[in-house]
Amino acid sequence: MFFNRGDKVKIQLGIIETLRTEFIGFVSRINYTSPCEIECEATVINYGKNIKTTFKAELKLEIIKHLVEGTDITLSNAIPNAELGSAMQIDNATACQVLDKIKKIN
Repeated sequence: MFFNRGDKVKIQLGIIETLRTEFIGFVSRINYTSPCEIECEATVINYGKNIKTTFKAELKLEIIKHLVEGTDITLSNAIPNAELGSAMQIDNATACQVLDKIKKIN
C-alpha cells in the first residue's frame, strides 16, 4: 500500500505554473473497496496517532504542548495555563478527542 494512516496530504489545484493549495491534512482512514477510498482530515492536529496515557492534574497548556509535539503547529502565547483539577485517563483517543475532553472540563 502506498498510503498509511497518519500520512501527510497536500492537495493542490491549477496548472503546473500556478498551483494553489486547496487542502492540507492527513490520511485518517483507508477503505479497501474497489476503487480504494482514502479519507483525509484537515490538519487541526494530526492524528492518526492514538494517545493512551493518564494526565494527572496537570496544566492544560502542558497537555496541549504534548499533543502538538512533533508537528509544525505553533501555539499562541494567549492560551490560558489553567489546571485540569483532576486526573484525566486517555485510552486510545486521538489528539482531537483529547482536546475535546479538555474543552469540556471547567
